[in-house]
Amino acid sequence: MSVQPKDFQHEICVYLEGIGECLVCFDILSPGDELDADHSDDYEIDFAVFDEQDKHISYDISKKQYNHCENKASDEMRDRTTQWRKE
Repeated sequence: MSVQPKDFQHEICVYLEGIGECLVCFDILSPGDELDADHSDDYEIDFAVFDEQDKHISYDISKKQYNHCENKASDEMRDRTTQWRKE
C-alpha cells in the first residue's frame, strides 16, 4: 500500500527545478489530541511529495529539493496556526 495525496489533510503546490509543479501534502502533528494555537510552536509536520500524476516522489528527489518542500510545508503550517491565534 502506497501513500496518496488523499491521505493528508493539507496540500500546497511547489515548483521543483527539473520536475515541475509538485504537490506537497502534509498533516500537522501536535503533542495533544487537538490543535491548539497557543502551543503551535510544538507542532511538526508529516509530509510527502507527489508529481503531477500523483506519484509519490519524496525519495526520488534531491536532498535540496526535499528540504525545500519541507520548508514550504512548515511555512504553510506556521501561517495556518498563526491565523488561528489571530482569530
